[in-house]
Amino acid sequence: MEYMTLKKAIKEAERFLEKAKMVKICKSTITGKEIIDYNHVKDSAAVKRASMDLTRTLTDLRQNR
Repeated sequence: MEYMTLKKAIKEAERFLEKAKMVKICKSTITGKEIIDYNHVKDSAAVKRASMDLTRTLTDLRQNR
């Protein structure tokens, strides 16, 4: 495991958490369950992108790049 790859993974994880906290959660009027408010498309898209970047970085970490 290389130090720089680990440092990048930590940075990507923090970015993912920051974006995930921005997503609005609301209660479904039909089921009563908590769901993502898709009226805020930019926020949910940013979470998906951050998730993909984190996944890629974690793959690099596991492959010792």
